[in-house]
Amino acid sequence: MDNSAIKLLVDAEAEKSRRPTVSTPAAKDDLIRLRPFAEISKQRYWLLGSKTRQFYLESASQKGKGKFELLAQTAEEYASVADDLRAQRYHAPKELADRLVSNVIPYLEAQAKKKARIERSLQRQAIANANVHVYDTRTRKRQRVNYNDDQALDF
Repeated sequence: MDNSAIKLLVDAEAEKSRRPTVSTPAAKDDLIRLRPFAEISKQRYWLLGSKTRQFYLESASQKGKGKFELLAQTAEEYASVADDLRAQRYHAPKELADRLVSNVIPYLEAQAKKKARIERSLQRQAIANANVHVYDTRTRKRQRVNYNDDQALDF
């Protein structure tokens, strides 16, 4: 998706959230409700994605068009963004950095561990499947059995 598509999606969801809603069972089945993760002086920080978290910055311009910028996707990028936010002198960015460190980074690390565990499991399965030999299990030749009493048995 490009930035304009994300912007349209966010604007549409923001417009929906401004209208009063009645809680119904059908409302639970709706798509993910988009709300900004944080909003600091005309800048909104968005956290999008369910398994892979992407951290976007929407900065409003004077013409009314916002600009989306991808700030982070991995835990290392989140840590560097948190360090940059802590370096600012105002309190709100520091709180946002604390929220990132306490909520998002542990989630991403858990997802990375889970992904690594699944990859190791798949690798072990691939190795096991590659080492499987197909053996012919029959060890004796098939012989016909004749149950006629007419034949003399030689002992």
